[in-house]
Amino acid sequence: MPIPEGGDRHFQPAATALRWLLTRVGGQGIRLTAAGYLPPAVVTAAMDELRWRELWIGTCTREDTTAPVFALRETAAQLRLLRRYRGQLLLTKKGTALRDDPEALRRYLAASLPTPPWWASGRYATDAGSAAPS
Repeated sequence: MPIPEGGDRHFQPAATALRWLLTRVGGQGIRLTAAGYLPPAVVTAAMDELRWRELWIGTCTREDTTAPVFALRETAAQLRLLRRYRGQLLLTKKGTALRDDPEALRRYLAASLPTPPWWASGRYATDAGSAAPS
């Protein structure tokens, strides 16, 4: 898949958010709730640390009502960076390899995604630079 016009710099906000999640999951994984969602503390941390809270309504404690966090996790799973196993969210081999290499993660996203996901657009991005194309 070709890299979009303007190079892969548009994927930096998405790579930053995904790297946050991969780092948070870490080698030990995260125990999911009984309903299969991220625990409230992780959802709140994502919204605060990625600076998405001021752009979202609600308490930002439940993944099923906090679309940016839900989309982030689903995208990571679709990209095969994370997997679910026995009630835990775990890194895949690819996720482990890319977690500590931000440049490789950004290139992987640029090659994998047709356009940056909506949660990585200028409205939700925390990095300096241009907003993702619409």
